[in-house]
Amino acid sequence: MDLSKKYLKVCKIDDANFGKFAILCGADYLGVHVLEEKDIGSKKDLIDYLVALNGGVVIVTKITNFDLLNKIINLHHPYGIQIHCRPDPDLIKKLKDANPTIKIFSVVTGDLEVNLIERVSDLSEYLIYDSSYVGGTGKKNPLALIDKLKKEIKDKIFIAGGVNSSFLKKHKNLDVAGFDIQSYFRENDELHYDKVEEISRLIKGPKRGLLSVSVTDCSDVENITKEYADNPHYNYHLDYSDGSLYGGFVTEKNEMVEKLSIMKNVPLDIHIFSRDEDQINNLINEFKTINSYSISSFFIQYFPQLNLNRFDQINNLTISVYYKDFEDYFNKWTNFTDYLSVILPSEDIEKAPIVFDYMGKNKPFFLNKEIWFDRKLNEDKILQLKKIVGIHFNVIVGKEITRSQKTIKEIHEQFSL
Repeated sequence: MDLSKKYLKVCKIDDANFGKFAILCGADYLGVHVLEEKDIGSKKDLIDYLVALNGGVVIVTKITNFDLLNKIINLHHPYGIQIHCRPDPDLIKKLKDANPTIKIFSVVTGDLEVNLIERVSDLSEYLIYDSSYVGGTGKKNPLALIDKLKKEIKDKIFIAGGVNSSFLKKHKNLDVAGFDIQSYFRENDELHYDKVEEISRLIKGPKRGLLSVSVTDCSDVENITKEYADNPHYNYHLDYSDGSLYGGFVTEKNEMVEKLSIMKNVPLDIHIFSRDEDQINNLINEFKTINSYSISSFFIQYFPQLNLNRFDQINNLTISVYYKDFEDYFNKWTNFTDYLSVILPSEDIEKAPIVFDYMGKNKPFFLNKEIWFDRKLNEDKILQLKKIVGIHFNVIVGKEITRSQKTIKEIHEQFSL
């Protein structure tokens, strides 16, 4: 069973930045808690924002009063509603009759009678199989119940409770609809952008059509990152170079550390340029110590002597290849990763025919990869890439766009056409 065919539900979304990132990572559904009557209306702005992004908002509640449930549905117009209590078939039917388009996510546990689960399944679009009705405990579910269920019921089930990357790798052949994850993405009230990226790579696979904004040359990251929720870009990008790979490209480490300390509630990639393999590993660990939650992935710059096997245990790794090293990389490391970045010539991107010829001749191979293009990309170059490449890709933009009169929204709209 292919994990990429599974649905992903990210639960307890209470932050606009985090919700937007989950959507761009491919989350199919977003659970927003409106647990009690006093919570009704308190998250309207957040829910309206997520719905406007075409997020599949599922209201998670412990309310069982029909009138109050109707009030929630009429106020928020969510994709679905999840009543996180022992399922009541009569209430579900009444709710569906009054709201034919609403999707019902019913919660079942291992101690429920199979005939009740079957009855509830007939009335619900999906079933959340959780360890209890408490929610967010991180407690793993015994999976024995799954084997007792009919296939048409399994096809509706989301596994919840203790789902993490290890669980997914171990149970990748589990015959269910998808996974509902909450506690793995949260630790001490911190939101783990890195773990959303990790799970996204496992379940949803390579991403396409995304825009990342480099803030390497930005002197005011505090203000620019405040605009994350209001713009369509995927994340931010920070370069660190010690000058050992490219002597004319050096970044200040103190400035890097300061930016990492500020950017703690937005997703960002770190791109490391260094010839020293030990230094690369040390920098990854050091940067994680400063900001362990928001760094969604690390880019390592390839050079011909680099032994990539030293980095195969790093989560969310993307290999960046300078266009002149493209042939060398693919001669040695063709199947090392599905996540690649290509640094193009600074002026004329058509000076990199080896990149585009190779991609053209191996189009089926690259269709299943996540490809990022980088280096002084402006609007014209992005449009040029769309004509040349022939597959969906992602771009990293910097001062060439962020300092122009074009807004990130306008660039994204043209890139996405």
